[in-house]
Amino acid sequence: MEDAMRLPDGVGSIEDSAAARKPERVAVFSDPHALRFYLRLLSTLLIVVVMLLASIIGNFVQYFRGPVLAVGIQKPNGDIQWTSYNGSPVGNEDGSMKMMPDVIQPGDKTFYAGEFAKLLYAHDPSTRGKDVERALRMMMKESATKLIGCLNRGCEEYDLNLDHQRAEVWQTLWTEQSKDIDPNDAWTVHITGLQQTTKVVKGLSQKEAKQIQLSIKLVQDPLGRDVRNLRNGVQVESFTYKVISNGQ
Repeated sequence: MEDAMRLPDGVGSIEDSAAARKPERVAVFSDPHALRFYLRLLSTLLIVVVMLLASIIGNFVQYFRGPVLAVGIQKPNGDIQWTSYNGSPVGNEDGSMKMMPDVIQPGDKTFYAGEFAKLLYAHDPSTRGKDVERALRMMMKESATKLIGCLNRGCEEYDLNLDHQRAEVWQTLWTEQSKDIDPNDAWTVHITGLQQTTKVVKGLSQKEAKQIQLSIKLVQDPLGRDVRNLRNGVQVESFTYKVISNGQ
């Protein structure tokens, strides 16, 4: 009977097999130096994220505030004496100023209107075509398109018959006599100027003097102070033309 219950060589009992399959307990230890390293790394990453967010927020604030315009005079010693900031005079003796948002100033409007008037009514036969193109670029797109149509028809209502002026080789000296902002409309500039024109009619030189008045309506350019508006932040919406006096 004992011989019948004998197990083959190399085969243990059931109890031995169960003991062999029993898992061993594993102890896990963490390196304190590695733990401190990971904590420092996490702190550094948090600082970087905070600085990145602050930079993004600062860029947004600067973008929506817009640029500022400061005017100064350089002294002989190299220092700069600030005279105005966004069109407002700087009253401090040391020329210091505080930062404020950029806004369209009356000087921006009168300068822009004056340049527009000069391009249209100071005739230089060597640059006439380019001058008119520059004036068109200073206008709103819709307004420029209307003026182009007027130029193609002769545009006598604005005294801008370019073919007639080219044929008679007009040379006009433009003298700006007055330039004011309308007291009832801060975006309309009234300009009075004198045109002294030399032209050739039937082979003979003729001179003509004409005093005219322009009322130029401006609007704010959505692009802000851009190259197309000479960094003044405005565009021409429309203008009217009127002859005050006419003489030879």
